[in-house]
Amino acid sequence: MKIFRVLLFLPVLILFLAFFYRGPVKTFDQLYPHSDTLKAAFEQFRALPLQQIEHGGHDWPYLALGKGNETVLLLHGMGGSYDIWWQQITALQDSYRIIAPTYPPVSTMEALAAGIIAILDQENISEVHLVGSSLGGDLAQYLAAYYPERVKSALFGNTFVADTDFKAVVTPMFAPLRWAPEWLIRYQFRKGILAQHYPASGQSEFLRAYLLEQGYGAMGVDQFRNRAWCVLDIYEKRLSKDIPLQIIESDNDPLVPEKFREQLKATYPGAGVYTFSGAGHFPYLSHPDTYNQILLDHLRR
Repeated sequence: MKIFRVLLFLPVLILFLAFFYRGPVKTFDQLYPHSDTLKAAFEQFRALPLQQIEHGGHDWPYLALGKGNETVLLLHGMGGSYDIWWQQITALQDSYRIIAPTYPPVSTMEALAAGIIAILDQENISEVHLVGSSLGGDLAQYLAAYYPERVKSALFGNTFVADTDFKAVVTPMFAPLRWAPEWLIRYQFRKGILAQHYPASGQSEFLRAYLLEQGYGAMGVDQFRNRAWCVLDIYEKRLSKDIPLQIIESDNDPLVPEKFREQLKATYPGAGVYTFSGAGHFPYLSHPDTYNQILLDHLRR
């Protein structure tokens, strides 16, 4: 009888452990086992101290550095943090002031934008050049529409227009995030990196290691879930202020297909457009020199 009870309890225990198991943890150093100048520069960058504010019940870490009278605000996407922009920050810091936040687990664009504005207020910054990619590009559009007085120019990279058509496409992909255990979400994220983003980037080893590190524990699963809800957060207001705009896209972006790239350009017909060939969804990681030059040319206009 006792053995029978144990056998009945065993499946419940297995399900419990499977749900709360986080999965393996790996660091960038493990995932990028090369001793080269790129790795050394990245590790030196990561040693820079971060600032932090509390807003809306969350801690908002951010990097603040650089020189210059104008400020560039760098907004990352779903799968990353402030340091995904490290090569752009390195290129800009001698000429511009830089703010690069990491989003806490907030679930609406309004909350994301409010936290960003709180950071700018903390740093006494009245106006910025917006640079955002993917979810960050969506957030840049939101900030430009709802806080136009804080925006001097905007660059929308590898992103989309958040409307009902886009929501209809991505909602089925995000639906499992509501019930899936953490280890499964992380596994699927890493699987997507290896199957889509790594080959689309031209097999950038640095990109592979950085993004896999996010999936191996650097990014909290609550952050990932809530960033997905932000992607699904539809808003109607669009930019009305006449400012310099730049769009960056890739012709093989696995996350933003041609239909949505064309929609973005139609929404902002006055924007300059640069199309990467074969650079995937993260050209600022895989093709930083070209990306930096486009960014600098845009800012100098």
